[in-house]
Amino acid sequence: GKGASAVRWARLARYLEADGKVPEAAAAVAKAIEVEPRSVPAWTLAARVHESAGRLGDAADAFRRLAEIDRRNRSEYLTGVAKLEARMGRTEPALKAGRDLIAAAPGNPEHYEFFSGLCFQLGRNDEGLDALRRAVRINPNEVKSVLTLAETLAGQFRTDEAVEMYWRAFEKSPDLDGKINVVSRLTELYLHRNQFD
Repeated sequence: GKGASAVRWARLARYLEADGKVPEAAAAVAKAIEVEPRSVPAWTLAARVHESAGRLGDAADAFRRLAEIDRRNRSEYLTGVAKLEARMGRTEPALKAGRDLIAAAPGNPEHYEFFSGLCFQLGRNDEGLDALRRAVRINPNEVKSVLTLAETLAGQFRTDEAVEMYWRAFEKSPDLDGKINVVSRLTELYLHRNQFD
């Protein structure tokens, strides 16, 4: 009918998507967005439909738009942008989305860990290590962050720093199992360095 609401267009898009008619679903969700440009459900649906259609650039743009209009879930949308840009091999836009994610919640160590993983995936190892170090500085008592940094340093053959981080994790581990886990990792590193004592 004439004057269909954005909700109805979005419902039609979901039906078409469920029926496997992805191009038609994309057209219907575009109509929903045209009727109501600030509709969070319509943009969310658009991101999903575009991604399933293989239009990753359009899906990333939909997540960017969501990050502008729905500030409460901004972190989730920026994570989506970063992942899609990385899948397309677009390094700078992916890293920009990762930096925006950190800026959106600078006190969240998980965002730094996500960004570091993104950096390692894109071949920016030094920037990834820097992000992990910042995560540890933000929450120095979080054993998981310290262990993640230690494991990454060990994998990068930065053994001295890795040993230092493992000892820090050992000191902060609240239970015996955690300490034993750290000791086994420390033992391996010391064996690699021929420090048998």
